Amino acid sequence: MLVCAAGAVLPADACRYNVRDVGFVDFDSSRYRLYVFVDGTVPPARTAAIEKTASTVLKESNIVLEIVDIVKDHDHLALDYLPANSSPTLPCAVLVSPEGRSLPVALMDALSSGDESIPARLEAVTASPVRDRIRTAALRAYGVILLVEGTDGEENRRVLQCAREVIQRIWQTKDLLPKPIENPPELLVLKQDDLLQEAILVWSLGIHPADTRVPQAAVLYGRGRRIGPILTGETITPAALGGIVSVIGLSCECGLDRSWLLGTMIPGRWPRSYRNELVERLGFDPDNPLVKTEISQILSLGSAAGQRLNAGIGWTPPVLTGYEEVTRIESPDDSFAGLVAGDHALVPPGRGESYSNIGNAVRENHVREMASSPWRLVVWIMGGLIGLSLAGGLVIILCARGKAV
Repeated sequence: MLVCAAGAVLPADACRYNVRDVGFVDFDSSRYRLYVFVDGTVPPARTAAIEKTASTVLKESNIVLEIVDIVKDHDHLALDYLPANSSPTLPCAVLVSPEGRSLPVALMDALSSGDESIPARLEAVTASPVRDRIRTAALRAYGVILLVEGTDGEENRRVLQCAREVIQRIWQTKDLLPKPIENPPELLVLKQDDLLQEAILVWSLGIHPADTRVPQAAVLYGRGRRIGPILTGETITPAALGGIVSVIGLSCECGLDRSWLLGTMIPGRWPRSYRNELVERLGFDPDNPLVKTEISQILSLGSAAGQRLNAGIGWTPPVLTGYEEVTRIESPDDSFAGLVAGDHALVPPGRGESYSNIGNAVRENHVREMASSPWRLVVWIMGGLIGLSLAGGLVIILCARGKAV
């Protein structure tokens, strides 16, 4: 009876994934589109050279190339992203994020009419020094806290100390995590001098160029996926930053809003060596269609409360009590020079505007999960059955003694 009772209340399969695992799954919605615009004035050989180079450079990335002829494909939706100049120099390219934000990128050297610069320009779209460091760190560690320095040295030092404090606090709770993680969160700092070189990274995170005067903090995990909002300036506090980082170690069935959980990945390349190490470290293949389906189903059943509410006000995740996300659309401002060209507006996504104390989110979630665990119900049932058995045995013994008398 005890075995049957335990089997009746335990789920057939306990979730073997945590939030960090989810971050390594590359769903189709994570793709960037690189639109290359041409017309009849562009030699077919040049278009072919772009396609051939892209087939190699973009092969192992989350970026898909599409050639758009602005004359033949006059009704193509990508034409909305064409730079606003009345007569753009063709071929030209625009990188479009999964959310629909666009970034014009230089495809060829303006001083040369040849195609020699195409491979290097495509490489710059898929990789950069800091993106490569994020890829390695997120694979081998809990996650990544990326700090984009502002122009105020004292404020930069404050947020740096804040991030270090968060890492220390998070790692003190590692024994409470539902699934072991080998290394603590890693801290990466993007300095002002490196903003131009990392323009695509900064844009992909939803950071507007004008905002880089103050420090920015982004939390990345898995395959370079952003989780939670970008924290800016004074909103970078141990409570707010720690609340976001703590979510990475939780069970994937913790009931978080799927849209909050599955933030946009940074554009990057994931070579075979990376994927082989990934499978070895995780113990499963996140690119396996069956794994993708399983995780997608788990997330879809997570919480009906994850649906967005009205007026841009986001759902408040239970582990982040006191946090709310408000969408704020800003007017276009100066864009990055160099890799960024044209006048197309870069509109940042919603950003959390207010934060309050969150406390130790990992410990609270651990207590919450233990309180709602099916094992708790098993213990109550087993205790009740044992109590009934003892009571029944006592009655039988008393009856037997009475007959003997």
